Amino acid sequence: MMTDENITILVNMHAILRHLAQEEVSGPMELSVPRNTRLGGLLPLLKLPSMEVVYSVNSMISEAEVILSDGDRVDIIPAISGGAC
Repeated sequence: MMTDENITILVNMHAILRHLAQEEVSGPMELSVPRNTRLGGLLPLLKLPSMEVVYSVNSMISEAEVILSDGDRVDIIPAISGGAC
């Protein structure tokens, strides 16, 4: 349910993020967040550690500064690094 101060988004955490969440999740979850929340503010709201991630909003790669809108579908994907030097 949306109030004047909150919006509802659908968040899908990928890979290790699912296990790092306070409550392990297996798929998209509905989340109520304050209006004008930025993508970059989701990790603390979800009680996830600060880490490099890639955000997608409504299937479009997005920057952390993007302000969320009611009904947005957000994917949070951990950045992967490694390989030989």
